Amino acid sequence: MLELEAWGDTPENLALYRELGFQTVREEISYRREVRDEEQRQPLNREAVDRLLETREAILRAHPGQDVGDSAEILHELREERTRELEER
Repeated sequence: MLELEAWGDTPENLALYRELGFQTVREEISYRREVRDEEQRQPLNREAVDRLLETREAILRAHPGQDVGDSAEILHELREERTRELEER
């Protein structure tokens, strides 16, 4: 069995992998947004929090019923899993 891990590939590239016989084992969706210089320098304020909450709600509406989970816990679990994999080598 050959496993391929793809990060940031376009949907077209993922389709090509599938055409080559790869099967999707796990697929996660992430979002990217370019941050303007003026956004990086501003302190967190109510407007920024409101925009963040609106973005979160938009993501939840786009993926109804999909539990996004606790990101800190997910990262912790993934690190533990990776550590176990490395120890087995």
